[in-house]
Amino acid sequence: MGLALTIEGLTVRGDDGRTLLDIPSFSMAGGEALAIRGPSGAGKTTFLMALAGLVPCSGRLLWGDTDIAALSDAARARLRRDTLGLVFQDPNLFEELGPLDNAALAASFGPRNTRATLRTRAESLLDRFGIKADNRAAGSHSGGERQRIAVARALATNPLVLLADEPTASLDRATGEALIEDLFTEASTAGRTLVAVSHDEALLARAPRVITLIGGRIAEAARA
Repeated sequence: MGLALTIEGLTVRGDDGRTLLDIPSFSMAGGEALAIRGPSGAGKTTFLMALAGLVPCSGRLLWGDTDIAALSDAARARLRRDTLGLVFQDPNLFEELGPLDNAALAASFGPRNTRATLRTRAESLLDRFGIKADNRAAGSHSGGERQRIAVARALATNPLVLLADEPTASLDRATGEALIEDLFTEASTAGRTLVAVSHDEALLARAPRVITLIGGRIAEAARA
């Protein structure tokens, strides 16, 4: 089962001291799927980066029993490696590598005794997403294929939490809808906690829970 999220007094400030995010309290159950919507500049990506421990913040931000805001940089990096899967608008692939080498990238950094299992899982995910685990350079794949490779990379470590930032923004409608189904179906099947930031109405409609951010604050929380 994915991890529960508990937020208490979360604040993120910019370099100029301006408040970018101010969330007094928020929670979601382990294994729940959440979509975050809002206008540009509302703090959606900042929120996701805070959830990943990638921006300095104050307050309490707990994944399960672990307050990521209180961890050292090294401990946050370990938590991301072991617990979180990240998907961004740009797939950020190594263009010269094939799909499997990209999807199994974490095997290069993890313990030696886990590498074979991780590559096997990455290959299985690619197959599930319709991508051949061959040596064809990732740079020669379509946008939809590249994003599926990125999703397979995020899931290859079997994370308890999947965080996705505008995962369909650069895709055509049919490809985007297919990726949305991949994300929600895989998360549901594995009992994974899913948080996705998006302007995509199809993704928002697919999510069982949606919140709206405006000016760095939660302005609305509703069931889609």
